[in-house]
Amino acid sequence: DKIRIINFSTNYGKIESVLNNYSDVHSLCYSLDGKYLFSGNQNGDIVVYDIENNLELLKYRTGAKQIIRINISADNKYLFASDIKGKLKVYSLLWE
Repeated sequence: DKIRIINFSTNYGKIESVLNNYSDVHSLCYSLDGKYLFSGNQNGDIVVYDIENNLELLKYRTGAKQIIRINISADNKYLFASDIKGKLKVYSLLWE
């Protein structure tokens, strides 16, 4: 299975982009500015997408069996990911 993220324009419902993830996705969250989408999947990967440019920026293999929940901190500096075994990992986000 794969996830397809479809970005619709406000002009007549035109499809502007489609992003693919080739594993079951368990959690999604956006950066606070809405420019990036983070997904956590069944393979233990965290995938980062650049929504504006329709790009997969990074696939980070966490070593976990499955990522079941991800979220971003209120200050946009940290990404939290919990795995199927209940471990919580905190990742520092370095924005350019």
